[in-house]
Amino acid sequence: MRTYWCVIAGFLAGAVLWNSSVVLTGKVQPWDAVTVAYLGALFLCGVLLGLVDARNFWAGPLGAYLGQALIIASHGLPRAPTQQPIHPVLVPLFLFTYSLPCFVGAAVAAAAVRWSKVP
Repeated sequence: MRTYWCVIAGFLAGAVLWNSSVVLTGKVQPWDAVTVAYLGALFLCGVLLGLVDARNFWAGPLGAYLGQALIIASHGLPRAPTQQPIHPVLVPLFLFTYSLPCFVGAAVAAAAVRWSKVP
């Protein structure tokens, strides 16, 4: 049951992070910003989700990935101002590579929890 709630929390966190990218980065699309604020927020999100469920640490970041994907799908495919949209086949791959800080943060937190329980 904890894994289920971790996925739901990750889903909500991913959707909120993507929608608040203007506040975090000052740009409509998070990857347009030169700062690491969005990536840092994803890493922190992953750490918190990894602390919630260290055994299935991948579940929370997967939810965050799906939450971001839902927001991208509802807002349309991302594009540069004068360019065509990103090819639909490449969007999941691009989003996965951009979500790696969340997965890394969850793995680091899960490892820390497991190491702290070793006698």
